[in-house]
Amino acid sequence: MFGVILSSLVCGLVPYLVIRALWCHFYPKRHHLQGKHVLVTGGSSGIGLSVARQVALLGAKVTLVARNVERLQKAKEEVESACTKLEGDSSSRVQIFSVDLAGRRENIDTAIKEAEASQGPVYMLVNCAGFSRAQVFEDIPQSLVKELIDVNLMGSFTVTQEVVRGMKQRGEGGVVVFTSSQGGLVGLYGFTAYSAAKGAVVKLAEALHMELKPHGITVTVCYPPDTQTPGFEEENKTKPVETRLISEAAGLFTNMSAAL
Repeated sequence: MFGVILSSLVCGLVPYLVIRALWCHFYPKRHHLQGKHVLVTGGSSGIGLSVARQVALLGAKVTLVARNVERLQKAKEEVESACTKLEGDSSSRVQIFSVDLAGRRENIDTAIKEAEASQGPVYMLVNCAGFSRAQVFEDIPQSLVKELIDVNLMGSFTVTQEVVRGMKQRGEGGVVVFTSSQGGLVGLYGFTAYSAAKGAVVKLAEALHMELKPHGITVTVCYPPDTQTPGFEEENKTKPVETRLISEAAGLFTNMSAAL
């Protein structure tokens, strides 16, 4: 049984690595981010912060969205510090908004409108906000299932809906990136609720791709494996033994590797 699971993980990881290599080679040539506005949810730490740093170094104006104000401020300073060698004022390159993406819709919409009023229309949206918990199926409370769906699926759905509305109205195209997971490709022991939420993100992206392609808006999905982030450390606190064994066999990525 373990061998079957491990084989599934490898089958999912190899295509991911190939896609990542192609992305790194072609993406800078196809999409010039100089002066463009990139909004990153979950941008205060982990993969989201690494993405924000990279797009800022490519000349983008960056909006970081997350809940924790202190982490957001620290992330802003980190991104600005990475951009000190670029031309212009790095402090005006990055802005932050504290918003609960699982909260009130009007707060999310207001934050996006304010972000665009300051930095211009969003050209690229990167949905990185999310979290994971691993538990044996019969021990998972319904409140946790709802939270996993609200944050991982509905948070991305709501932000994307507002951003895409503006992209279509302007008629200038754009890019929308969803962050799923290896658990969104392969259902894994202990991740019944999380895999369901992240699998739904994949189907959301696939359906949205069909709707937005005629408008010149690219939709893509990332499938990062286990990555050394604060969220991963929190996830480890509740992992069943079987889940730990699978995770250890698959290995651990750095934030930067996953971001690329």
